[in-house]
Amino acid sequence: MVPDTLGSVAAFFFFIAPGLLYELLSQRKRPSPDTTTFREISTVALISVVCTTVAVALLGAVRYVWPDLVVDAGSWIASGNDYVQARYELIARTLIVELLLAGAAAFGLFLLVGASRKRRHPGAHDPHPVLWSVTRGFASTPRSRGKDSKLHALARTHKGDVYVGRVAGIDLDADRSLGMLALQPPIKFHRVGEDEKVMPDEWDRVALPLSDLQELWLQWRQSSK
Repeated sequence: MVPDTLGSVAAFFFFIAPGLLYELLSQRKRPSPDTTTFREISTVALISVVCTTVAVALLGAVRYVWPDLVVDAGSWIASGNDYVQARYELIARTLIVELLLAGAAAFGLFLLVGASRKRRHPGAHDPHPVLWSVTRGFASTPRSRGKDSKLHALARTHKGDVYVGRVAGIDLDADRSLGMLALQPPIKFHRVGEDEKVMPDEWDRVALPLSDLQELWLQWRQSSK
């Protein structure tokens, strides 16, 4: 019972591996603010089906030319465990090659989709959420900032209050009803009608709703040694 269960789990992860690879590459490239759990699951499943089909088709072509290099699926199904015990090395090799081919297909599809997006946005360097672009995307690559630099922000509210400090966190999805910008020391703030102040040491963070901000200035600064 346990071996069968483990085998089923392994087969499941083996099947969805291409879709997971594609999703990981896509999320590393840029997060999508309108992505839902259902959409992510659907994407993983669809990409897995497509890439696995491509890999199986390639292996089928190889078997047609060189029958001894690829598992005979018909014999495996007909003979069951007897075929596994007799050809386990060939089975393992075929499965590994299939996984590599499916992964390569997923990577190729990722590059193809990326190239298609660039063609649709020829004048944009990073046609994705702005907050992500300036904090994680092309605008924040090591070519434009030092290795040890930290992101600082100057935030001006609609009331005219100004907050300056090091960015502790920021919601990449500005459309969220409760998107926040979190600053950490050293923090200076200047409220309308008051003198500029420095946040006391006993406070660690200040959080500002993105919906309250009129301007947000960002700068990468080298960390003090």
